[in-house]
Amino acid sequence: MDIIFQSGEFYNEPDFISTLIGALSSLLGALISGLIAIWIFRRGIKQQEKKEIQRLQDLRIFYESTLNQLRVPIRKQIDSIQKFCKDLKRKEFDVFDFEFIIGLDLDHLSSISTQDLFRIYTEQNNPQKSELFHELLTQINLIAALKKSLREYFDEYLTNFKRFEKDFQTNAEEVVVLYTNFSSEALRVNPDDELIVGIRDCFVERMRLAQEQNIPDANDPYFVLEHLLNPIYNFISGHQMDPRSPLIAGKIRNARFAMENVENLKRIFRRAFLLAGRSFLTAELKISFVLNELEKR
Repeated sequence: MDIIFQSGEFYNEPDFISTLIGALSSLLGALISGLIAIWIFRRGIKQQEKKEIQRLQDLRIFYESTLNQLRVPIRKQIDSIQKFCKDLKRKEFDVFDFEFIIGLDLDHLSSISTQDLFRIYTEQNNPQKSELFHELLTQINLIAALKKSLREYFDEYLTNFKRFEKDFQTNAEEVVVLYTNFSSEALRVNPDDELIVGIRDCFVERMRLAQEQNIPDANDPYFVLEHLLNPIYNFISGHQMDPRSPLIAGKIRNARFAMENVENLKRIFRRAFLLAGRSFLTAELKISFVLNELEKR
């Protein structure tokens, strides 16, 4: 039996090397693409971190610059408080002006994120910096509270002063009305009425003293009390049996009480404003100290 061998290619055999190169090319392309993507991602993160660092640096410059700029209006506000307190010591029946410094504005500071400030001024595992930072915020909040308190103090002072001023004027005027009515009645009955004559002398003496001492306003409450109402009160004290005396004396006591209220009011609010002034100064000094300490650490 003859065995016949036949040669020839009946199909295309796979090119192993070509297949391997193709696979490697695909893998290498994917690897390169991945590396590029990682590089772009990391570069983006670094750019974001760089922008964030710059943002925080700019925010720190703005924040500290604003705080330093507050020193001038704070000192002006302290000067305004001292002037007002000196006015309150004067023996004058006046409301007195109080200047609220416009430049003492903390709204733009309160709008800054506390979290951003915490990142700027503190570090992990540094409790001293954290403590200093919280002290800084405390003093800023104190200044804001003091500013609000000044407005409330002055409004309360003004309201009460006007009320006591009205009480004094009302009672002083009623003394004059009572005297006028009693005097008109006495002219018809007894022109030499001792009580009326004595009170009239007090009015005359008040006008004489005003001219002699060159008093610009003879109706100034302090002058009226000292040189008219008190002399009338002292005089009628010797005429207690006269039924008209208690009526006049009651009005004078009310006027005295109103004046005492004014003096107490001035004394109380003078202490309150002086305390606020000292607190302003303390807060301003502490802020400067804390900023310096944070810079060192």
